[in-house]
Amino acid sequence: MLCSKVFVTGQSAETVFDEDLIKITNGAALLAKVNVYPSERATTSKVAGEAWPLGAGSAISLPGADYSAITAAADAHFTEHGDVQVKTSSLAVAYRGKLVYERYAEGFGPDTPIYGFSLGKTLAALMAGVMVEQGKLDIHAPTGLSEWQQDDRARITPHHLLTMTSGLSWSETYDKPTSDANLLFIKDDMATFAASKPLQNTPGSTYNYSSGSTLILASVLQARLGGSLADSHRFLQSQLLRRISVNHAVVQADASGTPVFGMQDLIGTRDLLRVGQLLLQEGQWNGETILPAGWVDYMRTVVPLPTGFGFEYGAGIWLNGTSGERQFLPSLPADTLIAYGLRGRFIIVVPSLELVIARTGNTLDMKMLGLIPEIDALAATIMTSLP
Repeated sequence: MLCSKVFVTGQSAETVFDEDLIKITNGAALLAKVNVYPSERATTSKVAGEAWPLGAGSAISLPGADYSAITAAADAHFTEHGDVQVKTSSLAVAYRGKLVYERYAEGFGPDTPIYGFSLGKTLAALMAGVMVEQGKLDIHAPTGLSEWQQDDRARITPHHLLTMTSGLSWSETYDKPTSDANLLFIKDDMATFAASKPLQNTPGSTYNYSSGSTLILASVLQARLGGSLADSHRFLQSQLLRRISVNHAVVQADASGTPVFGMQDLIGTRDLLRVGQLLLQEGQWNGETILPAGWVDYMRTVVPLPTGFGFEYGAGIWLNGTSGERQFLPSLPADTLIAYGLRGRFIIVVPSLELVIARTGNTLDMKMLGLIPEIDALAATIMTSLP
């Protein structure tokens, strides 16, 4: 309106501001920084952003926090050292619902969509929860996949897929070109390839980490929503992501048009924090119920089976309890939830401390066992540096 009335109508910017903009915005226009460029016949305006998590406001300075300790720990992570290949791309911290620290490597920013890899498994679990809330999914009912109707695979449910207990044969290794996880990359229909695997164990009797299970789950969810990629995309964006102010995320699809959760998801760092904050808030967001009551409890219920990694697993997320052979992040409280993606992507949620940490990087797979202790030390420093 300012541009039109100044350069088309010929009024002064002051008149437009006083007689139009201030009145029709109930004074909110006074919050805008406005520039008028007569020679270019152009105007610009910028309004201070609302604070995170609802808006795009940047990190605040938290009184009582030891930022020197946090910065020193971050310095180490943004600088290569030893043989771990830290390669940190971004680090952000939310405490008591406020964004209190963030740092980005060159070429990255708060909203840069970064490959999340298996962080997408957590997104799939959240999407399933929204569908349960809306009565579109029963996680304990059979999947209904036609190719499973003639054998015992018909007993597999979305719950089995979420908890990695389907019993399907699957090799989740990346050092062998012919492993199931690597063969996915040359399959036009990834979910069908995963669903074609034979049943190796009774559903629910064994744990086997499987990206294939999440891809099958994605096809099941899509079928419940109408069957097309557009149906999945519309539901994911409108019923989950946009409702929690996640505006820089996309889950790509395979050639058959099925979302590739857990492998081909991209999301910004501040948005990763929002996902963690939703978990911390038990599925509530800005006074709205996003996930059904008890869904986060379901996600953090321990699968009572050996995982092979020594860590506890829930439904679409790693846990930090002590019932396994070892804790994922031993310096953090036992109620910590960890969404972990390949190459060093983390969303760390500590409900008892109202703390969420998002960290992305590019660590090679064979270095991950060396990286996890470093992530533990970094998170511990952040935890102890907050008031």
